[in-house]
Amino acid sequence: MNSYLVTKKIKNVEYRFFSCGIPSDLKKQLNNSRRFYLSLNNLKDFDVRFLCKHLNGIAKNLFQEIRIGMRELNLDDIKNILKIEIEKQIMWAQHLDLVQTNTTCSSRSKDSNKLLNKKNHF
Repeated sequence: MNSYLVTKKIKNVEYRFFSCGIPSDLKKQLNNSRRFYLSLNNLKDFDVRFLCKHLNGIAKNLFQEIRIGMRELNLDDIKNILKIEIEKQIMWAQHLDLVQTNTTCSSRSKDSNKLLNKKNHF
């Protein structure tokens, strides 16, 4: 498993987190922290793996932008940007579930109509 997806057990319950290591050259700028975590408990397993890779890429880009002076961000800013990405993923997953549910209901309704038409035909 990738090091940016971490599972912690607290009181016999497992929680999933995105773990992000802060590059050593940026530690002073980012509260002397070495690592931070963001909760991912509202996502399905497949979504979590995909999202961790995506968040890791975003974090690397943000760190690079800080290094070259394109952005002045603190640790809270970085966390907020990544939290927004997590929320986007949650909304996208909910949208897909809704579309899938509507498609299933719609196809069932069509199947029922076909059966009724066949019964009425005979």
